[in-house]
Amino acid sequence: MALLNDQNGAVRSAACIALTALVPGRLIEPHADEIIQSIARFPNTDGAIVLLGKTHSDKAIELLKQENISAVNPVDAEMALARLAVKEAHESVINAYLSETDPQQKAMQARRLGYIASEKSKRILAAEIRTPLTYMWHPPARRSLRIHIIEALFLAFPEEAVFWPPIIKPSDDAYYEEIENWLQQTLGVKWEQLRPEFLYEEDSPIMPTMQ
Repeated sequence: MALLNDQNGAVRSAACIALTALVPGRLIEPHADEIIQSIARFPNTDGAIVLLGKTHSDKAIELLKQENISAVNPVDAEMALARLAVKEAHESVINAYLSETDPQQKAMQARRLGYIASEKSKRILAAEIRTPLTYMWHPPARRSLRIHIIEALFLAFPEEAVFWPPIIKPSDDAYYEEIENWLQQTLGVKWEQLRPEFLYEEDSPIMPTMQ
């Protein structure tokens, strides 16, 4: 936590990003006052606004509603307020995901749902685990949107190993089936649609070297 007050902005940013990405909210909440004081002092630090959302503190809401703070990064401020259960922000983040039709944009919106980690956002992500949507990630290779749904679920459930990034690229439906079983048992999710044809991501073919 001391690094959040470092005079070097790069050090503060690295600390904010690491705390947000790697530390469960339950471990951050006891340090809420210290974090809020540090971010009030250095609001322009990269990642600081998003870290505020993990404090689960009304003081963080008050700070985020200050125009000079929210103006630093309005998108992150809305996301942080959504995680802090501010109704308008929460609905806005969820509606942005539900209304998005472009798979790549939807992938980014999914991460926001995972970050806010509300019961509603987790259930929306769980319901999407059988989405057939794909996109070209570097032509002509395709990637399944399900990869990003799982990444978002990892943000919502950072201590659940079933959502951790795989060391070896999955090659069959056993990967998705394990995750679906967890979601059924934990969240009681049921799907009307069948699981789509297996796809994790395809690699682009290696082009021949020019002689």
